[in-house]
Amino acid sequence: MLKRWAAKWYGLDRELKELRQRVEELSWDSAYGMWTRGAVLQFCQVLPRGTRTIVFIDLDKIHVLNNELGYTAVDARIQASFSAMSLRRSDLVARWYSGDEIAILFDSDRPFADSKIADLQESAKAQGLLRRR
Repeated sequence: MLKRWAAKWYGLDRELKELRQRVEELSWDSAYGMWTRGAVLQFCQVLPRGTRTIVFIDLDKIHVLNNELGYTAVDARIQASFSAMSLRRSDLVARWYSGDEIAILFDSDRPFADSKIADLQESAKAQGLLRRR
């Protein structure tokens, strides 16, 4: 009881709660094999200044594919598509809000990002995630 009171008095319990929240925010989405939105937002606060390009991707018909193929199969296809892009360690990929929104923060200018998005499109086609209209 004395320890709890002392922890509250010195603010340690509040600090622990904040640290737990921060760890949650800095999590890894194992289903997609990429960072979460909170993790990338935390990284952005400490990244050095420089030219960057951000791309937001909204994957179409993921809910339909989940019903047809199952969540695990779709997750594996998404993971394979993004891992085939061969990004640099300084580029960040994150599941943004829901299962069909992805953000990529490229540590470079737009021409590099454009070439990597072209790679992603080819990979997504190979995985059956991009259908011709």
